[in-house]
Amino acid sequence: MTYYRIVRRLFFDEDDMEVIERRAICIWRGLHAIARRNSSEDDQYNAIKRFVEFRGIGDEANDNHNEADQRIFEDWRAEEQQPRVPPARPCSQREHRDKTFRQRLHENGRVEKPIDGDGNCQFRALADQLSGDQERHAELRATAINQLRSEPEYYKGFVHDEDWDSYVRRMEQDREWGDQVTLQAVADAHKVTAHVFSSGPNQRDFPIVLPSRFRDVDQIVRLSHHPEKHYNSVHSSL
Repeated sequence: MTYYRIVRRLFFDEDDMEVIERRAICIWRGLHAIARRNSSEDDQYNAIKRFVEFRGIGDEANDNHNEADQRIFEDWRAEEQQPRVPPARPCSQREHRDKTFRQRLHENGRVEKPIDGDGNCQFRALADQLSGDQERHAELRATAINQLRSEPEYYKGFVHDEDWDSYVRRMEQDREWGDQVTLQAVADAHKVTAHVFSSGPNQRDFPIVLPSRFRDVDQIVRLSHHPEKHYNSVHSSL
């Protein structure tokens, strides 16, 4: 019945019955094609509304219309003026994990400082911690490589499934992701202790403290680590 009323009102200005019939059949097929595609009620409403607006229904009067017809279109106009609030999107597992991670940092008096994600994020975060300028990341990568090459026997035991020389050459390349070995190398070269706040859901140690090779180390570099994704710099929230 609703389709009938819509079609009827769409063509109140047309006297040629053949024209009305052709238009009506076209709209009827279109509307039923929408339904066959399992469209939502909103999709069907918008399709009908477009037909109505195209014909200019609403501001013009039809001498033969009845009150029920008029009420249908007035209701649609009133509905269109109401703001459509999208349904709340459920929080994803990743969003929940990030929220929990930020809360843990806050409880430790810490906050993340965003670092550019260009493949150099570990070295950028270290540069921010050591010099306050993440753009000096190339210097920190060079520091890591020099440290690895200066004491290969100490570090190569931490590298698995790759030839040592190939590993060092790979890590020397710009935008190559740093790992725990390069992080340890920078910490050793600068005689600092590295604290890593991991967002891993099963990580109990918060932060993870990398072992220091030196006694009486006062300076600490603090990084956050989102596994298989990114490093940021961590600062005091005070």
